[in-house]
Amino acid sequence: MKPYRITCVQSDIRHVMNLAAKKETVGENLNRCLELIDGTVPATNSKIVVFPEFFLTGYSPYRTLEDWLEVSIKIPGEETDKLSEKAHQYGIYIAGNNYEVDDDWPDRFFHTSFIIGPEGKVILKHRTINVTSSALSIATSPADIYTEYIKKYGQKGLFPVVDTPLGKLACFDGDIFVPETTRCFMLSGAEVFLLPLTAGSAYMAREVAMVRACDNMAYVAVAGAGEMLNLPMPRDAASGQSLIIDFEGKVIEESKTLGESIVSGLVDIDRLREARSRPVYNLLAMLRSSLYAPIYKSMDLWPLDGWVDKPIKDRGEALAVVNKVLDELYKKGIIVKPS
Repeated sequence: MKPYRITCVQSDIRHVMNLAAKKETVGENLNRCLELIDGTVPATNSKIVVFPEFFLTGYSPYRTLEDWLEVSIKIPGEETDKLSEKAHQYGIYIAGNNYEVDDDWPDRFFHTSFIIGPEGKVILKHRTINVTSSALSIATSPADIYTEYIKKYGQKGLFPVVDTPLGKLACFDGDIFVPETTRCFMLSGAEVFLLPLTAGSAYMAREVAMVRACDNMAYVAVAGAGEMLNLPMPRDAASGQSLIIDFEGKVIEESKTLGESIVSGLVDIDRLREARSRPVYNLLAMLRSSLYAPIYKSMDLWPLDGWVDKPIKDRGEALAVVNKVLDELYKKGIIVKPS
């Protein structure tokens, strides 16, 4: 397999703050992204293009569930169909993330990362696992409806990986901050992690991504957000931080600006596969999963099927569960309360 180029597009994001203007705002975001594809793919000869988290609708922490259902889009749907046309036109893969509604799950919305293939079809969707545990979102996590979700999609539906001529691809967002989640993608075969991400500097996304690349011997391509428009906060609140990292945790290329930009770098899957096949100095060969499993099994903290009867409607509901988990950690002596 010849080395190929990935481009992360650090696009500006206009946030839907007025529901009446949703179509116009989403249209502006989408049209700009289509322009950026036209401007960057021929120039870089990229095979994969990655856009940031919620790059079509933007984000707001102040919406009601009803507002979120109105703001979210369908994947596949009208917006991704336009991206699919570009994927087919250039013979590329396009990855991104947005809030999604699904007719199979009425009255709920998801935080969904996706990949569109060169044939112009959505070939992978991943719904964020740890979204509600942040107490910052009221999107449904597959963990909240675990039994039904597994029944419908199987265990592989939690950590989907698609096998392509460019290697085995995974696409997810803030779940990178939870090492177990990233490990599950690797154990599902992923060789390239495509990350639509929006993280302020406090989250140290750059450093975390470098560690995850090294831990899992995988390439990591992070598309951070450019300027955050239409929000009552500084435009540079997302801190950019787009970068491409090799499987040794070394940065190949990274953004030098907080605004709109692109980052492009080469990926060599054959070199990765050779490294993963070495019998020594191989982090994957050292994995003793059966040793760790009993400890994880004994730590039944965040509940599965916690919102199976009804979707979460208020961020305070998730925060209440977070506090219960903290109390259990205190009780077990795993963490200690400050004086």
